[in-house]
Amino acid sequence: MRNLPTAIHDDPSCSLIVQKLSLLAMKMTEDMVQVTSSAFLASLRTLRTWELCSPDVAAAIEFVRAQIVHMATDEFDQWREAKTGEKETPMGIESKAK
Repeated sequence: MRNLPTAIHDDPSCSLIVQKLSLLAMKMTEDMVQVTSSAFLASLRTLRTWELCSPDVAAAIEFVRAQIVHMATDEFDQWREAKTGEKETPMGIESKAK
């Protein structure tokens, strides 16, 4: 978290998202086990639609999905569509929801 820009720490919404991702990382470190798809999706359920659609958050989620969880793209796309009602991440929605 020290490497993040000050603007991220100062923005309450971004700070909350970073905190949630940090908790997931700590859980991974403590257990030293592979994070399952269901645990990953459970952590994402706490995010609001506009948070999921934020370009920076969507990029972070995609990285974790592909590189850490190794979750199939189709499985994640189905979950995202059920959560947001969109087949693809609608970029820019975050500015409408504030």
